[in-house]
Amino acid sequence: MDDGAFCPNDATEKRHVGDSAPSEAVVRTVAEARDCEPTDLPPLNGTIDPDALDDLFDDTMSGGRREGGHAVFDYCDCTVALLGPDDVVVEVTPDADD
Repeated sequence: MDDGAFCPNDATEKRHVGDSAPSEAVVRTVAEARDCEPTDLPPLNGTIDPDALDDLFDDTMSGGRREGGHAVFDYCDCTVALLGPDDVVVEVTPDADD
């Protein structure tokens, strides 16, 4: 990721957000990638405001579905990417377990 772009590969964890809030999907997907329980992770709000993250991908003011948009940030030695309102992709930082 030298150029700052997020490029998912075969070693990434991917999750469809579905009915859960994006912030909840982030924590669950990072836990899967780190092979631990979500409760073992530090609070997400130490990295990013979970409410703001959820609001970013919430329905529009007119009630329509929000399309597009993305957010990329680091959390628990992982790069996390929310790709639109539906998908979260997590890549463990190389050498994070060393």
